[in-house]
Parts: sequence; C-alpha cells; structure tokens
Amino acid sequence: MKDSLLLGAKVQWGPAQLAALRAATFVTTAFAGIIAATAGCGTSATLSPPVSDGAPADTTEGGALPSPEASADATATEAAGGDAAARDSGEGGTTGGDAASDGAAPADASGGDADATTFVPPEAGPTCGDGVLDPGEQCDDGNRFDLDGCDSTCRYENVERVTVFSIQGTTAPSGCTPTTNRFGTQSLTSTALAQLNPSIQAGVDQGSTNIFLQFLGLVDPSGGVNMTGFALGLLSGQPDPAKGAWPDGGVVDWAFLADPGTVGTNGLPRSQFGGASLTSGSVTAGPSDLNLPLPIGGVPAVLGVRNARLTGALNAAPVPDVPSPPPEHLASGVTVFQAMTADQAGQGICGNLTVASLAAVPVPQSLTTGSTACSGSCSGSRSYTSCGSSTTVGDGCNSWLDVLVGGCAVSALCIPAVNAQQPDVAEATTVRTLSLGAGNKVPASQSAGNQDAYSAYLKFDTLRAHISGETCAATSDCQTGKSCVGNVCQ
Repeated sequence: MKDSLLLGAKVQWGPAQLAALRAATFVTTAFAGIIAATAGCGTSATLSPPVSDGAPADTTEGGALPSPEASADATATEAAGGDAAARDSGEGGTTGGDAASDGAAPADASGGDADATTFVPPEAGPTCGDGVLDPGEQCDDGNRFDLDGCDSTCRYENVERVTVFSIQGTTAPSGCTPTTNRFGTQSLTSTALAQLNPSIQAGVDQGSTNIFLQFLGLVDPSGGVNMTGFALGLLSGQPDPAKGAWPDGGVVDWAFLADPGTVGTNGLPRSQFGGASLTSGSVTAGPSDLNLPLPIGGVPAVLGVRNARLTGALNAAPVPDVPSPPPEHLASGVTVFQAMTADQAGQGICGNLTVASLAAVPVPQSLTTGSTACSGSCSGSRSYTSCGSSTTVGDGCNSWLDVLVGGCAVSALCIPAVNAQQPDVAEATTVRTLSLGAGNKVPASQSAGNQDAYSAYLKFDTLRAHISGETCAATSDCQTGKSCVGNVCQ
C-alpha cells in the first residue's frame, strides 16, 4: 500500500526497530476527484540516533540549583553548586560526567559529534536516594536515576508533552533569524500544509507522535519563581503500556517511555535549548543548535535545527497542583504547572533546518508512485525514487532535500505540492547553490556536512506528562547504572 501524499506518522523506538508507522490519508478538498490518496501501510525501519547538524553547540550551562527558598528572582548560572561528576552511584544510582561529555553522542552524516547538552546538574545531597524525604528535597524515590519522575538530585522532573503542533505558513516573529520561514511559506504549498498539519496532529492525538520538553534546572516546579540560565531538553517517546490504554487526545500526567536515541547515558536529553529564561510565566530559550524529532511526510526524521529559539507562556489556568505519580511522594507544598502555550502571536519555535539533516530523510513513498507521485513532466517538478522500507537514504533513492530542491507537482494537472527552493540561511557567508545530479539527487559532495539551511517556524502547545523510563534494545541504550530487560531500562 502507498503512504498518503504528505502525512505525519508514528516514530517509536522498539527493541531493534521502529514500531509500525501509522499513516494518515491525504485528501485534497479542491482536487478530491483528481488526486486519489491512500492510507499508508505500516512499515518497520531502523532510525539512527538524532542527527546533529554539526554546528557548534550552545555552551550555556545551567549551573547548580538554589533551594526552593531562594530569591523569587533566581539566576541558576550564578548559584553555587557542585559539578555533574558528583552524581555518584548512591543506591543503585548513576555514575557519570557532565552533560556535555556523554560518550555515546551520536554522529551526523558529516561525522561530527552531536550537540553537547547545556545543563549541568547540581550535586545531590548526601541523603538523596535513600527513599526518605529530607529537607531541601522535592522528592526521593530511593535512587539517583533520571527519567523516573524524580531526578538524580531529588528534584521533581518537569516534563511537558506537545499536544498541539503545526508547521506555520507565515513569517516567523521578529526575534527569529531570519524571519522568512522558507520551509513553510515558500517550499511547502498551502495545499500541502492543509493536509500535512492535520495528519501530524492526528498522530499526536493518537499517541503515536510524542515530543517532550523537559525543564532542566527549574527551581520551582510551579513556575512561580523567575529565573534565567536553565535549559529545555527535547525528547521523544511512546506511551508507557503499564499506564493502560491510551486515551485519544491525551490527558494530564500520562506516563511515557523515552526513546533511547534522545537520551544520553547520563540520563539527560541529548538535545537542549540553552539560555532559557522564565519571567512572570513567559518562557524563552535559545538560540541553540539542536535536533528535533519529527515525522515529516510519514518518514521518521530527526532534523538538525540551527539557531533555534523558543517562546511560550506557562498557563495560569488550570492552576499548578500536585501531580499524580511518579514520583509516589512529593514534599509538602510542592505544586507543578500543568500546561504551556506556544501557538499565539509571537510564540513557537523558529530555527533553520540543515541541508545535511534533510538529506538523511527519505522521500515519502507516496511522492514516488501512483496518483500522488511527483511528475517529471511538470514544470518545476521532478520524479523521485522511494527508499522502500529503509530509513537510510542510499545511492539509489531520494531524500526530502531532493524534493525541496527539485520541486514536486502531482497528477496530469501538475498540482503543486512542493515548490523548488534553495536554502536561505548560510552556514558561513554565502548559501551554496544545490543542484540535482543523477537520479534527481543532490550529490553527497554538496549535502554532506552542509550546514546551510531552510528557515522554518513551528507552533505548539503542551500538557504536563511523566517520563517513567526508557525503551531499549541493549544495555548500551540505557543511562549508566541500568540494564535493558524486556526492552525497558531497569
């Protein structure tokens, strides 16, 4: 069966492969009688760890956390504290260096290391991990692991799941560099966006597309303390089967298992927005270079994003409350904000999608065959070859980058889906012109390690969630101190 023309789909880590992709149906209202789109069959494929865009990593450090009794205008980078090496094993706990030294960092197509993480956790108290709530601890679940509701320093883990997501077809806010949003305003047509965004949202609602923001170093989990210098980590994952059947649309405090490709062996997200700030509920972060896990056109993708910025606001209502477990017990008086809005004017994520990462994402099969295939007979369009069930772009098949450069129009009427466009953001001083060679492919000599990029703008909302563990295929997928048992780190 064919995938739909432009669709969102499930990106989920399994023991050795991704789980089946759930495809949505492409239906073009204006041309419903012309374009016969079909729902996609699920396919299994292996997704490599997050693709780094190879640009220098943001080096802002979160520093140590002041106590909850700290000033109402805290600055994490100025607070005193120990380094990450102090996260000793404790009771079955974690031994690790700082967040930037994760030896398991993935490599991108150019061979560069993944972006170094920016948050350095403080030293844990001497009694953290003993299962007893002591003064200064927000929680104590009897260990010093991360991603189980209570972190390795006995503080609540603020995790938000993206519940609304859309690629924007308008220019980005004034703080973005640039504001063009070539990806959403010039490359993808309005027809494509009208089908792509609902299908991505369907995946979110169905629990098959899960993107998380973890607030790293937040002094007050209710969001009531202004501070700067913390970080926002990016994770992907899947609903925790132990929680029960997924309620379509999602609910607050649902539990999820993190994908190992988005977590370092130190238990922290591999990709992070550094330089985060919270002022009277308004959240800003970046600019940072990071990896964004997002299925585009039914294809699992990890997009390298340069100069990414985030702007949003913690919701005042519903008011912060005591979340359901995990962890089982929180210190008296600890409450947690429930939701964040980043889909209003001036809000969202803007950044620049790198050529190197787009070249690593296979073209959707639906754009290669049948009535939804890109036509080489149309002006501004080329025909493309599917990579089949593989998530690796080989010499004999095409990538999303090829489609962006070559363009795509479908059917005998040449209905535009993707306009042929060059990147608009230079890695250095000048954007390098990309061309199509044999097989309508951008040659590797042009794309490998190329950090030129397409500007993009996304909007989203979030709801409080829990990361209750990590999936795995081997113990090497787990944070230090845990083993892979039954495809879950334990």
